[in-house]
Amino acid sequence: MFKILRESASSVALAMAVLGPASAQEGGGGGTTLETITISGELIERSWLRTGTSVQGLDEKQLKERPALETVRDVLEDTVNMTTPTGAAKAPTVRGVDGTGPAENANAFFAGSRARLGLRIDGRPASYNEIVFGNPTLWDVDTIEVLRGPQSTLVGRNAIAGTVVVKTKDPVFAYSGAVETSIGKFDGRRVSGMINLPIIDNVLAARLSADIQSGTSAVSYDAFPGVDNPGDIRAHTLRGKLLAKPDLGLDSTCA
Repeated sequence: MFKILRESASSVALAMAVLGPASAQEGGGGGTTLETITISGELIERSWLRTGTSVQGLDEKQLKERPALETVRDVLEDTVNMTTPTGAAKAPTVRGVDGTGPAENANAFFAGSRARLGLRIDGRPASYNEIVFGNPTLWDVDTIEVLRGPQSTLVGRNAIAGTVVVKTKDPVFAYSGAVETSIGKFDGRRVSGMINLPIIDNVLAARLSADIQSGTSAVSYDAFPGVDNPGDIRAHTLRGKLLAKPDLGLDSTCA
């Protein structure tokens, strides 16, 4: 009896293995194919699954869909294992490692200190002031990757806490443009614009973007010599990119 049951079970399993894929295909496919997430912060582009570093990556679609994401700091505030201090001239802390570095403020400026948290914008390493005091906007940004843990071997010295990799959109060989404006509390104003120009068809293209923000701080500060209103907030971001694909082929035809 047990032998008959085993043979029956084997027959059923064999039938399911043969008919299963055909049934799924005939039914229109109930499975979902996930898009491959590519990480480039380690200088070699590879899928998220093949990246050994603890990393969070957001593309343009995710940056737009998530609410209240306007600057890089907004992204870091929503990143796991990171804390961003408010109202202090300090870089974010990653996994308990202070990203500011061994020196702060004027001491860091005169000593040439480097922050422990790296920031790369289109491959360019940001300075100490950009990391600690700056807050780049997400206008015309393509992807953001946050790599947690030491990255000094790949991105430069003293990136002990981690690295934030910001990649803006590249020029394309087509005319395009965009304008965005918004208002908010505390006299917040923002105007952003972008224009993409193909200069030479399939050879040379340029992309220019600008983002201008203004507002006032929620905290009231007293004036001091040289600064009438420390609570004023002004941020201007101007960016230009050039794409060149020259034809370097040699014509070997002789006349």
